[in-house]
Amino acid sequence: MRWPKVPVGELVYIQGGGTPSKANEAFFSGTIPWVTPKDMKSWFIFDSEMHITSSAIEQSAAKMIDASSVLLVVRSGILKHTLPVAINTVPIAINQDMKALTCKGRIDPHYLARILKSSEGEILTWTRATTADNFPIERLRSLEIPLPPLSEQRRIAATLDEADALRAKRRAALAKLDEMAQAIFVEMFGSLQNPRITMNTRSFGSFADIKLGKMLDKKRQLGQPKFLYLRNANVRWFDFQLDDLYQMEFSAEERSQYSLARGDILICEGGEPGRAAIWKGQVANCYYQKALHRVRLDPELAIPENIVWVMWLLAKDSGLKDHVTISTIAHLTKEKLERLTIPLPTLNEQRMFARRIADLEKIKTSLNRACDGLDFLFASLQHRAFRGEL
Repeated sequence: MRWPKVPVGELVYIQGGGTPSKANEAFFSGTIPWVTPKDMKSWFIFDSEMHITSSAIEQSAAKMIDASSVLLVVRSGILKHTLPVAINTVPIAINQDMKALTCKGRIDPHYLARILKSSEGEILTWTRATTADNFPIERLRSLEIPLPPLSEQRRIAATLDEADALRAKRRAALAKLDEMAQAIFVEMFGSLQNPRITMNTRSFGSFADIKLGKMLDKKRQLGQPKFLYLRNANVRWFDFQLDDLYQMEFSAEERSQYSLARGDILICEGGEPGRAAIWKGQVANCYYQKALHRVRLDPELAIPENIVWVMWLLAKDSGLKDHVTISTIAHLTKEKLERLTIPLPTLNEQRMFARRIADLEKIKTSLNRACDGLDFLFASLQHRAFRGEL
């Protein structure tokens, strides 16, 4: 079924926001939610991190936004990757990096939010890199969207809400698996502050060979072969982001120095110092940059799974703060990493922990595949919905 297409600007009132003077602390002691891009982490907005007073609204560009408006981030670095969209369930105010679209009556806010999110790819192409990434609101006003009858809009939105709720449940299940891994570590060994078993403690450098990667020097090109390499941004906790690997020159000697083997641990030197993951040979002929430490363990004393979880617990419990040097940016030097004290259960206990983590990883892999499948089906459902094929 073909529905008429109508510009967004004819269907909504568009309001901007503002920031009350932060020199007046009293402005931020109220009860009115003041929503910024930081709060745009879920589909519905019930509250915000910061709150302001009615006086703050009267004396600034901030305005009250009616409940059931569609909120968009229009200026933020996050627009390089995604378009945050949400619906506020209570009256709010917003800052200048956002816009609120209040429906005039011909369009349902839930339908509008869904169709704007489905247009994310197109909208992000409008983004201009100025002092902050933003897109022109006039482009949004002129965006033409299909407009079925209100009853059909609500049916489409409800169908997509149900499908999205299923995706959210699968993602929540994945988060629970991560919590279970931490619980297994604590069950077996206790916390780092209150160990459940007697453990030896050793300096990291006494049972591991630690080596920083190659310095990136774009000016020094010697005509050597180029190879893929890992940088800080590619290392996540317990995993790697490998869809945007860069290349640089590595001589034969450098390939020997900066090679990666299965079981190596990559630890971030800066960014989030200590963030770590185990290399499992995901990419052939891949090397690593100076922003990373490559750690090779003495297999008679430690196994990678145990060490990565120790690093995670240290990072989350501020156990690395005395080892991180902070000048202009925080970084974990090779010398300080070598001196870091690491608790070591027996090798058999570490292996038992690794087996239990491997079982969880199998479940996690299966759930990830299910999530990918649901994402594909949701995209297809969304496409069909807005073409009138549901």
